[in-house]
Amino acid sequence: MARQPADCLGRSRGPRTRCFGPFRAHALLIGHPARMRESRSRAESGRRALCVLLWARPGADDGLIAYEDQVLGIAGGHGCRVLQRVRSSGAGGQPLEIQLLEFPSAQALDEFMTDRRRQSLAGERDRVIAKTEIIEVQLVQPDPGQ
Repeated sequence: MARQPADCLGRSRGPRTRCFGPFRAHALLIGHPARMRESRSRAESGRRALCVLLWARPGADDGLIAYEDQVLGIAGGHGCRVLQRVRSSGAGGQPLEIQLLEFPSAQALDEFMTDRRRQSLAGERDRVIAKTEIIEVQLVQPDPGQ
């Protein structure tokens, strides 16, 4: 049996799973005056911030939320901080859940991705999640004048 290509989270990729260069695309802040300072700061600290967008399969909203509760608990054991976790109605093609996560290092992120507890939940993930998009972002402090 041919193995399907993996997405940026290391799971079998379907036609509706996208990843931005696995964890390498950055949300650029065009015109932001401190962009270079923040890029150096992130590189020096080794921290990895991710914006995760999750779409539920039809009728699986509660299952997606329960699955993410479990997985984010595992991520916390690898030093991940959930900076923000928000939900929409999921209607009109919008993601049901959006997360802003920060890992202390690329190594911590890799260890989370290969964690056996997380991998053991692959069947549940496939049952409840229709689509995942992950974007590596840079955290930016708001302008104090705003």
